[in-house]
Amino acid sequence: MDIYYLNNFSNLSPIISIVLFLGLYQFGSILDRTLKINNFIISKNIWAHYPIISIIFILAFLSPFLYLKILDPVFIKLTAYILFFSGFYLIYSFMRNFFLISLSLITHADALDYHAPGSQYIINNGKLPTNPLWFHGKLVGLGELFSSIGFIVGAEQFGSLVQFSTIFSIVQTFFDIKNKKINKNFYLLLIVILSSPLMIYFISTAKPHFFQSAFFLLTLKILIFDIRQISKKKVINLFLFFLTGSIIFMNIKFSSILSSCIILTYFIFIILQKRLLSFKLIFYSLVIIFITLIPKLYFYYLEYETGFVTTLIFSLPVNLVEFDKFYFDLKEIHNSGNIFKSLFIPRNLAELSTILGVGPILYLAINKFDMKKKLIISMCTIYVLIAYLFGPKQARFYIDPYLWLFLCTINIDFTKNYLNKTFLFFGKIQVLIFLAILFYSSSLLSYGSLNSNLKDQVLSNNANGYELFQWVNDKLPVSSVLLSSHRSIGFSKNKVISTDYRRYLKDNKKISKYLLKNNITHVLFYGLDQNSIFYKKCLGNMIAYKKKVGKHVVRNLFHKKQKQYDAWIYEFDIKKKPNCIN
Repeated sequence: MDIYYLNNFSNLSPIISIVLFLGLYQFGSILDRTLKINNFIISKNIWAHYPIISIIFILAFLSPFLYLKILDPVFIKLTAYILFFSGFYLIYSFMRNFFLISLSLITHADALDYHAPGSQYIINNGKLPTNPLWFHGKLVGLGELFSSIGFIVGAEQFGSLVQFSTIFSIVQTFFDIKNKKINKNFYLLLIVILSSPLMIYFISTAKPHFFQSAFFLLTLKILIFDIRQISKKKVINLFLFFLTGSIIFMNIKFSSILSSCIILTYFIFIILQKRLLSFKLIFYSLVIIFITLIPKLYFYYLEYETGFVTTLIFSLPVNLVEFDKFYFDLKEIHNSGNIFKSLFIPRNLAELSTILGVGPILYLAINKFDMKKKLIISMCTIYVLIAYLFGPKQARFYIDPYLWLFLCTINIDFTKNYLNKTFLFFGKIQVLIFLAILFYSSSLLSYGSLNSNLKDQVLSNNANGYELFQWVNDKLPVSSVLLSSHRSIGFSKNKVISTDYRRYLKDNKKISKYLLKNNITHVLFYGLDQNSIFYKKCLGNMIAYKKKVGKHVVRNLFHKKQKQYDAWIYEFDIKKKPNCIN
């Protein structure tokens, strides 16, 4: 029975989230002082990178327990308490719109479908979801494990605040290579970088896939600009730190594999060039791999008989036919077929926050190509080609090369010629539009964290499925096991089995077997739900019906359709009728 679900967070959630968030800085400071991380992370203000450092070490500690299915909630709670009390040492005020929007309630569809429920599942079960009917549950990983640290102490906004902290790390990385004599538009360029519409998407969601980009940017900056300042011993320490971080982040989001491999290849080249390859380095590398990667390989082989390469590249059991279809659908989501439109031009205003914006046109201002710039551009080109050929054509999968290329432009004087001034002009327009959207979005969503009434109002107007599951929670006892085709299962207080398997599982005998095993007691239908035809012979008595019980809402201010729908709850009698699905 699920214990943690989104609706049981208290009004103190924003405060707890802030304290946990600040605890990451304190814990990073402790790690820095203890392990002398500032000796190989070359930065004028290493504190900006403390959250990334903390995340790597925390997940490196917890992940083996997760994959070996022995993760006790006590470990997660202990980690949360350590961060919570550490945060009191770093209480200070920095109220900005980015910060406000990171305090927003969880309203994103994917977060409600499997990110938040995935964190809840980890807390309640101490392992990753393995239910064969929950296909999106197979996307749950170390990102959700990290979010569970906030959930277990009632900090709903902790994940978004961590995303927000990434801004500090990115800004500091560019500050570290700033050339005061050349660049007269440094601060404006920084704002242009951060005003990519995609940044609103990253900061306002609890989806754990932005701080990885700051980590890769930081590592690349050190390898390109600072490597000559680092002693041989510190280069080895940096390599071991990068290896740990890259494996952890690959286990969070499979899109990090590409960045990891590209930078790792260059890093190995540096090690060979400097003749640093030794038995000691190989031994420590194998220890890191054993701790951070082998448990995952063991877990996937044990559960799905998935091979090494498949687990490493896909993090999905695509060796099974149904999951191969599932992976194909994930890759094709929102693919327009035209990478230019996917990255720079939204198909409509509702998709404005899914593009990179005009920032990349600043790359056209590069006129002097030294070895550093050639190397960065080569890495970006390799990334884009591979991602285009094998990955989704969504802008968020290209955020890493987007940031890398700014390492080439951050010190260009955009006041020298008319063409460069034109590039900068478009950047200024983007900044103005971005600030208006950011201000409106933060005012629309963040106030819901203040009290229960405002929370209910914000979620009702911006979180799809909130009103529906409020009704369901009221009608069903906690012990019920619900079958639902609505995605927002994070709002349910009951155990919920999503019907997304219908698209991939075609064997009715298998479906019946899995449904029996999950002890389904009720089924939820809403709107024009076609599942009622599929399950018609399995239905028992109707438990509840309500007209206009919910409405289709989204948090996107340009896509505010609110069509209402009816809903029904039926008993599910598959135990009495085991052959009812045919």
